[in-house]
Amino acid sequence: MDMNPQALRVFIRQRLAAGHLPQEKGPRVWSEPGQGEICDACSLVVGHTELMMDVPSDAVTRELHFHVACFHAWQVERAASGPHLNGSAALHSRGTAGDGAF
Repeated sequence: MDMNPQALRVFIRQRLAAGHLPQEKGPRVWSEPGQGEICDACSLVVGHTELMMDVPSDAVTRELHFHVACFHAWQVERAASGPHLNGSAALHSRGTAGDGAF
């Protein structure tokens, strides 16, 4: 993902304000290698060589997919938009790397 970090935060802030990204955190987060999914934050492909963050959300009927940098920016912008949104989801890994852990 080749987006300037400041531009990414502005873009995510706009997507949050427009309701394209949920304000609520997911109950948990998984990480796994990208499989060509579209990142819900920046709309770019999460490639096979990149780590992808998966977040189940009650606000949408599917998991949200993020690049790691996009996930972090989403967390920061969510927290900045209101005190009731602070907190982080538990991080779990669904992939395997030889011994079953990343």
